[in-house]
Amino acid sequence: MSVPEMAQLESDNKSKINIKKIEKAIYNGVLYTAASMFITMVLLCILQVLCRYIFKISLSFSEELARFLFIWTTFLGSVLALYKNKHVKMELLVLKFPKKVQICIRYLVFIITMVTYGVLMKAGVFVVGKTMQQTSAAMSLPMGLIYAAVPVTIAITAIFEVLKLVEFIQANKREVN
Repeated sequence: MSVPEMAQLESDNKSKINIKKIEKAIYNGVLYTAASMFITMVLLCILQVLCRYIFKISLSFSEELARFLFIWTTFLGSVLALYKNKHVKMELLVLKFPKKVQICIRYLVFIITMVTYGVLMKAGVFVVGKTMQQTSAAMSLPMGLIYAAVPVTIAITAIFEVLKLVEFIQANKREVN
């Protein structure tokens, strides 16, 4: 291996490490946020049951807040599933094609995915804007904060997709060389 090839390999490894660090930081942020929301939701439900059946009082906010936390936890969980490649995929057919066709299909899927994310992001931002003046019944929270789960998680998911594409390009560049 020549010196320029070794330098290129070292450069590729550094960029791969940086991408992994970024991915891991975002993943950990989403994971800890989702876990905190889930734990808070469970504790709120337990508190509501205790207050209702033991102390004979009802908390006006706990059910609504638990529902909102459930919504956010679900969307954040979908981001985590995408990062871990746990979503359902149709790879059996793709694997039947030659390697170059598989690469083209991967790029096509990326383009379609990003267009879909763009449409969802635009619609999500529109809904958030329209519902910021509307407030929830028990807590008087702007409903836009709840609907913001869609554009926020779409943005995070898009970041993961772009980072995965960069990794894919780097891996295929090394295979071609």
